[in-house]
Amino acid sequence: MNKIIEKNEEDNNSQGSNNTLTSNSDNVNENNKRVKRTRNKLTKKDQFINERDEIKKKIYEILKIDDNNKTFILYEIENSEELKNKLSEMDEKIKKFFKVGNWNYYIQKNNGIRSPMIGLIRAILKDCDIDLTKKDILMMVNGKKIRTTKYFLMF
Repeated sequence: MNKIIEKNEEDNNSQGSNNTLTSNSDNVNENNKRVKRTRNKLTKKDQFINERDEIKKKIYEILKIDDNNKTFILYEIENSEELKNKLSEMDEKIKKFFKVGNWNYYIQKNNGIRSPMIGLIRAILKDCDIDLTKKDILMMVNGKKIRTTKYFLMF
């Protein structure tokens, strides 16, 4: 009878959870506190440092940003097909070197909605740890006052 009971206990263990897998609750340190698992794969931010820096420099070049001029105007981006085309050409590189799954620009683009380029620019700069502040301004364009936004980069 002892053999039958032992066999049933083995069956119960095998039917329950798989003992070869460990959960976070099984990883305990000397203070009996759970230890978080570490990520084995490098993030895109850590893996593609040089490529991301190159993309950031191209964006600075497109927006004419340097040490003396750390601003750009939204009206110029929205109304310049040349700027839009240059940014669109970088689309595949951006997807390759940045984690873009939660970027509103690409979410709207995948749903067939045409998203403004400022969303892409802001997402890239934010991912590169560059802070943006903005200020509403009035511009004179062709004798008309136009209300737009001026962005300031904090780096």
